[in-house]
Amino acid sequence: MAYIVLNGLRTFYESRGEGRRLLFIHGSAGNHSMWRHQRDFFGSKYRMIAVDLMGHGQSEIIIPATSITIKLYAEFVNSFLEALNIEKATLIGQSLGGAVCLSFCLLFPEKVQCLVLVNTGAKLGVDPTLLSLMRRDFREVLKMGFENTLGQKRKTVEKRDTSWVISEMLKTDPAIGLADFEACNKFDARDQLSQIAKPTKIIGGSEDILTPPWYQQYLHKKIESSELKIIEGAGHFSMIEKPKEFNSTIFEFLERHL
Repeated sequence: MAYIVLNGLRTFYESRGEGRRLLFIHGSAGNHSMWRHQRDFFGSKYRMIAVDLMGHGQSEIIIPATSITIKLYAEFVNSFLEALNIEKATLIGQSLGGAVCLSFCLLFPEKVQCLVLVNTGAKLGVDPTLLSLMRRDFREVLKMGFENTLGQKRKTVEKRDTSWVISEMLKTDPAIGLADFEACNKFDARDQLSQIAKPTKIIGGSEDILTPPWYQQYLHKKIESSELKIIEGAGHFSMIEKPKEFNSTIFEFLERHL
């Protein structure tokens, strides 16, 4: 675990292993620990890096939360990679993190080896009722529970994992968490997907409500160089809910393309 200073602010990341670089980017109100089921697996085969986006986990932020956009996060990722002297990497992102990966690839295609888009979409409109509730009391909405809030149709996740995800998200400043969902709501890359020319693995969960499988099917249809995997029984956090299947799916893809 380490810090690096970007524009005078401390940015936290976890790094394991050596070799080809994989950068994991968490979703809304998350942090690097959302990838805890991936760090040992991929850290034993590649250089696995999981970053806390600005204002998340242990990374600092000074701009107003209302200034946050997906493009801003993509530019942050670019600064982060440059600070680590990484010229090219595979980007793996879940939900908001997937949108950041898409935006990064559109802005800096020469810096991308492969893309892995997890439980995300080309347009991430948030349900108006959910967004309205979040604007009133972000923390209370999270406390409503994994099944109601985080896109789970049925209880396919053990309770300890459910509680852990919520507890991590509750650590995030609610202004930042809300800004993440607002940024997702404004994100729309549908008209640009044909520009994505990198090997791309798209992963979804059959039980995901927030970004249901048709989101991933749309991405697959529009990104010519893509492959699609819908994990049965997984909701919005497939990397936590079905880690063995999730990890093996990505590993098989990477072994063919890196």
